[in-house]
Amino acid sequence: MPNKKIDGFKPSNLDELRKELEVALEQVSGKYGIIFKIGRFSYTNDSFDFKTNVRVEGTKSQEEVRKELEVEHLERFTDYKRGDEIKVEGLGIAIVKGFNMRARKYKLLVKYNGQSYGIRNKTYPKV
Repeated sequence: MPNKKIDGFKPSNLDELRKELEVALEQVSGKYGIIFKIGRFSYTNDSFDFKTNVRVEGTKSQEEVRKELEVEHLERFTDYKRGDEIKVEGLGIAIVKGFNMRARKYKLLVKYNGQSYGIRNKTYPKV
């Protein structure tokens, strides 16, 4: 493969570079039994940074653990279960997704019209 010189970073060459990095990291993943996940890039004309998450194969990702905790906290601290439909003033009928312990005010997580919202943890009538 011929060498390709980059004069400056921009979205078009970062997309190509990301694909090549993912291929290279895939080889390392197989060799060591780990999983790489490349996150978002931030860049200037002459440099770029990207977030990377590396974990051992067979373990849960931070996202999976967070979602499990949301459901566990929901059942422990409220009378709702994931998937319950509740009537929320100002939104209408929303679907309960989870419970965010770290949030100060808006701990109850719901989905309405495809959007996720955090709402106050109080009693809402089930539908």
